[in-house]
Amino acid sequence: MDNKMLMALTEGGLQHLAAGARANVGVKAGRYAYELKIMEALNPAEAAQGRGPQPKQLVRVGFSTAASPLLLADNEEAAFFDSEGWFTAGKLRQKKSQLFTRDQTVAVVLNLDASSELANTMSIFRDGVRISEPQPIPESMRNKTLFPHISYRNVSLQINMGPDLLKPLPFECRMLQSAAAADVAEAKDPGKSGRCEVLVPVGVPDEGTFEWLDDYLTKHPSFVELSDRKIQDWAASSGLPRPRIMGGACNDKPSFAYNLPTMEDGSIQRVIKAMTPMVPRNYLIMEVKSNLVKEERMEILQRYSSPHFKKTALVVMGEPSEEFKQKTWNRILAEKQSKVDAEWKAKKAASQRARELQELRKKAEEQRRKKLEEARKKEEEAKKAEGGEDAAMEAKDEDQGIFGRSRFWQMRDEGRKGLFVHVSNLAGEELCSVGVPGNTKNCDLKGAISRQLGLYPYSFKLITLVSGATVEGCDLVSSISQNGRLDVTLVKIDGIPTPDSHGYLQLQPDWSKCAAPSSDQTRCATRVLALLVALVAVLFVLDGSYCGLLLVYAVYLLEALFLNPTARGLLRLKHTDRIMDYIEEVKACRPIPEVQARCYHHERRTRVATKPNGGISTVVYTKRVDTATFTERLQVQRWADLSGEVVEGLSYFPLLQVHFKLKWQAADDETRRTHEQQQHRLRARAANADTSYDITDSVRLVDPAGRSFRLYSDMIGTTGDSLPLWLGFWPYVVSSILGLSWPYRYWLAKHAVKGDFTFFKRVWSA
Repeated sequence: MDNKMLMALTEGGLQHLAAGARANVGVKAGRYAYELKIMEALNPAEAAQGRGPQPKQLVRVGFSTAASPLLLADNEEAAFFDSEGWFTAGKLRQKKSQLFTRDQTVAVVLNLDASSELANTMSIFRDGVRISEPQPIPESMRNKTLFPHISYRNVSLQINMGPDLLKPLPFECRMLQSAAAADVAEAKDPGKSGRCEVLVPVGVPDEGTFEWLDDYLTKHPSFVELSDRKIQDWAASSGLPRPRIMGGACNDKPSFAYNLPTMEDGSIQRVIKAMTPMVPRNYLIMEVKSNLVKEERMEILQRYSSPHFKKTALVVMGEPSEEFKQKTWNRILAEKQSKVDAEWKAKKAASQRARELQELRKKAEEQRRKKLEEARKKEEEAKKAEGGEDAAMEAKDEDQGIFGRSRFWQMRDEGRKGLFVHVSNLAGEELCSVGVPGNTKNCDLKGAISRQLGLYPYSFKLITLVSGATVEGCDLVSSISQNGRLDVTLVKIDGIPTPDSHGYLQLQPDWSKCAAPSSDQTRCATRVLALLVALVAVLFVLDGSYCGLLLVYAVYLLEALFLNPTARGLLRLKHTDRIMDYIEEVKACRPIPEVQARCYHHERRTRVATKPNGGISTVVYTKRVDTATFTERLQVQRWADLSGEVVEGLSYFPLLQVHFKLKWQAADDETRRTHEQQQHRLRARAANADTSYDITDSVRLVDPAGRSFRLYSDMIGTTGDSLPLWLGFWPYVVSSILGLSWPYRYWLAKHAVKGDFTFFKRVWSA
């Protein structure tokens, strides 16, 4: 390709695929360069349906080994820069250079000089100016002959191998055409070794034909495979996603559902059939059905009627060789071994994760105890500093776990009127004392005792020693004389408690009890469903149609099984301790804020519809077509979890329904500005990609091992060893199908305590 023009074919769907060209002379030592200039940028017309790979014009320039594919892609035998500023070395792709476009000259310098400090590196220059730092080539390419390699799409290129540079570089560098003979090596051209061969394998479908093909190509690398699966590999290397698997697809005729008309109508296959007879190569035509049928096989052979082609039909049937059997067994064994290894690694990772979680819980518990001990010591020192017998008595009470008796002793000493409540257990041991001032109207007696004893307020009840009546906060205080002494007995509750009138539990000390997003969603769904029922009832009365009722039933099942937090929670029914472990796992995860843009446009389309009278009409409609998705991730240097601890006493609740939310906050102005800049860049990219776009913010979680961690929105926990028959996802599905999901949810609401927990992360950008 020395001093030649490389032009791209744009007919028959080839505008979506990249072309490739590799020089036949490679470099094995020294420092050399070659240039290319983008002479023309083509913009072929596209059909209204679908969208090809982006960018439409693409150039990749670099070096590769003789064993690499002809198309530059992410493999271990190639390293290259592209026109979008990316550098790819093996499987690693990084943004390392600047963009280059039409009418610009690009020079690539390969340094294999062992005496240089920048040995085994590649550099790129645009119009003689460096646009990237020297980038190291992969280890797999070192000590090998490296050939200049170019891939391009929808552009025309001028190649310059020397002897003079079109744009001088800042330093002296020889071009490849003037390289020393000892520093270069020439690759063997299969087209110059004599007659080329066209091989047509004849085999039975699904009898190991493609496995044989892979083995044959490994032994005979000079052959070029012509098949539909090779076209799909070509499309994947060009940036097209893998097509959807459609019905009737097979290895011989795979699906070409790319949503691109020129890819789906066989245009590429027709162009390849017309072009390959004019290019001398060793071809292996792998079309199982066509090779097996005589008429179609003769049609294939007639295309290669030139005298420089030798046509051979190879029968691939019967008992395979022992070598083939052994390779097949080795492949099956390798697949099974990889599956077992994956399971073992997953089990090992789960075990490691459990150990890390246990350590985190131990550390958190130690820190909590340490903080409590420090607070207790500070308060004790403060009380001792006040002096006096009362301070010493209060410090002694604190050592025994009694908190808040200062009001009790102060009231007693001052002779003020009030109620003195003494709490004891069933064994008669005094637990704590609480002083209630006189004329108190609102007294959370249960809350005061729970704070002193460290118990959850809904895990016990208080009974007077005289009348046996149950104390409920201020109810008893307001109903008896507020002067004198009241002795009560603390009894733990074994039944199902109700935290408040709404049935919500405060899982975090600073989280409002009124925050109940699941309740809002449920009420909204209820109103929508009630409206639909009323609407369909009116329609049913007017025309007597049952279609409306079927619609209501479908909406009912949709809301019951997919839009309701109960169904999501029952899918993740776990022990309450496991929910606490899950909370600690989420708190240990690293947050990565993301901004995602989904690009789309609306297309006007037509379809033919049949009228009730048998006539035909054309209907014009608008359809949204999604084209591209861009994501910007915030580089997090450090982060902190500010979620707080879970309140104690959850083990008293037999059934717990938890709703999780995740929030994050920029820790400083620099992080906030970085995030805003990301949003601005993403909007600019999305605006250039298509006419419309949607921007969404999200937070991705990564566990300590570096794996992506999923946050569940709803979970249900139970403290029992065995589940009741009615509790579970499948009983809920059955009740939903029978139209009883709402009674089920009402029954669950009467037996479960709802709670909300918000994870709060603070991040600092890099």
